[in-house]
Amino acid sequence: MNNTLKIATLVYTLIKELSEQYPDTQISKTVVQRMMYLIERELGLDLGFSMYHYGPHSAQVSYCIDFIEELGLIDVNWDIQKGYSIAVKENKKASDTIKDTLTQTEKSTVKEIVHKYGSSELFMVTTALFVRDEFGVKAGEQLIKIVKSLKPEYSDDYIKNTLKEAEFIK
Repeated sequence: MNNTLKIATLVYTLIKELSEQYPDTQISKTVVQRMMYLIERELGLDLGFSMYHYGPHSAQVSYCIDFIEELGLIDVNWDIQKGYSIAVKENKKASDTIKDTLTQTEKSTVKEIVHKYGSSELFMVTTALFVRDEFGVKAGEQLIKIVKSLKPEYSDDYIKNTLKEAEFIK
């Protein structure tokens, strides 16, 4: 199967799941990037994430957002006050094209990630994960210190409690 179609379908499924579980919440490109980072980790994919403005970013995920917008499955809009906003569109022909692209495990993983992280401090959690995994930083005070340097608007206690809640530190 075409890898781009598979990843684009994961991105679309994620956006659809977010819009269903959190209908009153704006879905931004940044949220999609961060959630796809978590999905990548869970499914053992390689989407080429790198550090970008204090968190993980993948050019492949960006391309897939543009691709599924071109397919007519989503609308991506820009608002000067709120940034990018993504909404699912009804497009039966395009939906039928991708409906059997994902395995049940992949679909379940998307649902689980959205359920677990959809309402949490997603940006802090994904930044901490990326720093830990990509730079070999052990969970603990050093990780909190680095996250604090990247997210100075948060207190040490808030970072520590958020990472504890997400089960990254004890």
